[in-house]
Amino acid sequence: QWTSTHRGDPREFIVFGNPASSSSRVNFTLRVSPDGGDTWPVSRLLYAGSGAYSSLCILPDRSIGVLFEKDNYTRITFARVEEAWLLNPAADADNDGMPDAWETLHGLNAALNDSAADPDGDGESNSEEQAAGTDPLNAASALGITSLTGSALTWRSIPGRSYRIEESSGLSSWQTVPGMGSVLATGATSTSIVPASPARSRFFRVRALP
Repeated sequence: QWTSTHRGDPREFIVFGNPASSSSRVNFTLRVSPDGGDTWPVSRLLYAGSGAYSSLCILPDRSIGVLFEKDNYTRITFARVEEAWLLNPAADADNDGMPDAWETLHGLNAALNDSAADPDGDGESNSEEQAAGTDPLNAASALGITSLTGSALTWRSIPGRSYRIEESSGLSSWQTVPGMGSVLATGATSTSIVPASPARSRFFRVRALP
């Protein structure tokens, strides 16, 4: 069981490795399940030759370590697989700007250009949810400010994601709040102190960084 951190996504997946061929031990493939093993919608070929007897582990940097015997099965091979390779963010069959793996693992149609759709009705499009690392089918999972008490601004966050607080005087243009850098979230909510600006009123928003 593996907790994905790709784009800050906190979902847990099951990763499984085995030969993809039904007749021989070839095409060793890693598969990903988002629903406890009911379905395996994402897969990537790791080794095209003979391979079997594998063991998978989670390494300290959250990448996946794979031990398997290949070819004549006299030597154990180790491979380290990074999340970006496994979920292959470059693959985008419908050219909607969202990776096929992300769409598939989140219950969307990777063959349909649905970047502007909002199936959970939370006011955030699918592309905005993908950029923020939130769930496009869960209205409770959305990036947003929850409170501004004095100078303390609090928002819903994803542990491990970095955020930037921006300000605007009229909602037409936005800039990073002066004196504030990026904020690394450590919990489901984050709070930052916004520098005071008594001379003018401001609007605030929070943006998730890649």
